Order: sequence, then C-alpha cells, then structure tokens
Amino acid sequence: MASQDRSNSIEGKGNDAENAPEKSEAHTTSLVLQDGSEFGLTEYWLVGDELSYVTTYGGRNSLPVQRIDLEKTLKLNAERGVKFVLRPKPAQPR
Repeated sequence: MASQDRSNSIEGKGNDAENAPEKSEAHTTSLVLQDGSEFGLTEYWLVGDELSYVTTYGGRNSLPVQRIDLEKTLKLNAERGVKFVLRPKPAQPR
C-alpha cells in the first residue's frame, strides 16, 4: 500500500512538471516565416523594415518583415491568447 501512495505522489509531480511548460509558453510569442520555419520569441521589435528578436533559447537575430507569414503568425498567437504587435523597441531609460 505504501508503494501505491508513493506511485501516486510521483505521478502528481510528473503532472505538475508537464503543465509547467504551458505556463511559460503563454509568455512566448510565436513567429512563423513564409518558408514554414517557426520560432519562439521572448522579445521582438521593429528597426526600419527588419524585425529584431530574441529567441526562447537566447539567440538574437533580425530578418526582413517580408519574410514573416503574418497570417499564420497572428493565427497561432491568437489561438494561445498572445498578441502579436509590430512596434519599435521602447527607449531605454537613461
């Protein structure tokens, strides 16, 4: 009986761990490109006609906005309750 209780508590911990990524994904913005590539972003902003971004794994990059599949990007984020808004990077306080 003790092993059964132990098994239940392990399953409970496993379930919590499985749910944890969903919580962090809620703060991640998905970016879908015209070629079907998909990225998770933690930050993004416009610089002229380029989208600069930081990926969920810490990579920094930029690409022309024309490469974004805007329809798929908007749909994927809307399904997850995440807004996708193209805007310039806020000014840093001095």
